[in-house]
This record gives sequence, C-alpha cells and structure tokens, in this order.
Amino acid sequence: METDGQKQTGDNGDHGGVCETSSGGATTIWERWDSILPDGSFDASGMNSLNHYAYGTIGDWLYRKVAGINLIRPGYKEILISPTLTRGLTEVEARYESMYGTVASRISCRDEKITVDVEIPANTTAILELPEREEEIRVGSGRYHFEYGTVTRLDRSPVSMNSTVAEILEQPGGTDAIRCCMPEILEGPMSAYLQGKTLSELAAMAPDSGRRLEEIVERMKGAR
Repeated sequence: METDGQKQTGDNGDHGGVCETSSGGATTIWERWDSILPDGSFDASGMNSLNHYAYGTIGDWLYRKVAGINLIRPGYKEILISPTLTRGLTEVEARYESMYGTVASRISCRDEKITVDVEIPANTTAILELPEREEEIRVGSGRYHFEYGTVTRLDRSPVSMNSTVAEILEQPGGTDAIRCCMPEILEGPMSAYLQGKTLSELAAMAPDSGRRLEEIVERMKGAR
C-alpha cells in the first residue's frame, strides 16, 4: 500500500523514525532523529535544535493522505475526501475546522468490513473517493455513512528491528523468514528466552548477527 513507507517512518522506533525521538524523551520535534543520544549526550554534528518543524509534516500526511481531508477550492468551499487504507491503522478519525464549519472523516477497516463516515459543512460541496471503490461520489453538506465488505487486513503492523521474535513468528511467513536467516533462534534451550527479545536487542547481544537479523525484516517486507 502506498502509505506503508510513511507509516513505518511514523511509528518506527529505529533510526530514521519519528518514534526514535519520542522514545528518547522528546516532547517537541527535533532537528535530527538522534539529536540526543541514548547516553544523554548531544550528537557531535552540532545541529541539534530541539524545536525544529522539518519532520513535523507527518501531521500533514495524517490529515491529507490517511484521513483524506483535502481542499479543492480555497477555504474548503469544495472538498475532497479520499482516505487511504494504511496497514497498522485499523481505525482513523480526523476533524478540521474550516471557515464553513467542521470537515470530518472517519474510516475503519476490520472484521472484513470497511466503514466510512464523512461530515461536510453547510454551503460547501465535496467529492468522496472511497477506499477500494472506483466511482466518485459528489455530495452537498451533511453527514454520510458507507460500509461494504473487504478482504483487506490492516491489523498486521510492519516488521522492524523493534519487533520481537515472537511477534514475527505470529505473522504469515515469519517462521520461514527466521528459519532461513537465523535458525538458531528457534532451537536449543535458549529459544523461549530469545523469542521475547526484539531484533535490535539480539543484534546488541550478538553484533556479528546484525546483517542476518536485518535480512529477516527485508524478507517480511517482501512477503506483504
């Protein structure tokens, strides 16, 4: 799905992900993912603003791409609602207070059913592009509800180095990926203990295994 990369950046706790900063204690948006290092020191580059909006555009992506709230004409006189199914987000809701009133989009995808609820303010019009539907729907102000069947599942989060071995084993193809890249995790008296560890933790425990652990992530991405 087209937003998987953005989603992974948003919730990824590895280097290059928004959650790397929040897991480091950030309550603002930093100039660098790793402005403050795990030991509490600053990155040596010197570019370490702790209030830097550059990576804050994830909010724009959540509103415009995931929830699908877009303007066609200035002031939201004409609106486009075009939500995108995003793996790992089974339910999304967003509201925007325009000069005409509230624009709202809510979408869920679970239990083999897609549900979309839309609110369009008075004196405006909108084009609705529903997930997995080809036809556009043109509407005026009001509240609209749609639901229909799907085979799409969004409840499987992307595998990353922050995934535990047990989490990977629960996903389709997970056992094969681990058995191919690092079968020793599944064997021997330490197996149960190792399955509770994340791939990052295993890499720290055995640095020479880092590349093989990264291959597990790559194989799982290819299986989706």
